[in-house]
Amino acid sequence: MKNSFLLLLLLCFLTGYNNQKLNHLETVTKYYNARDAANFNTIKTVLSDSITIISGDYIMPY
Repeated sequence: MKNSFLLLLLLCFLTGYNNQKLNHLETVTKYYNARDAANFNTIKTVLSDSITIISGDYIMPY
């Protein structure tokens, strides 16, 4: 039972490790291609960023 759990855990770790980020050139190319095609949903995914400013008890997410 213990060996099967470790094997399953290792398998899940190895299959989930393929998530790679785009490099800067690919990001810029994808942005301009989406802008030329007026595909704003793709632009939103390329430029997705979030900032949270906390001032005392007030939290303002951007």
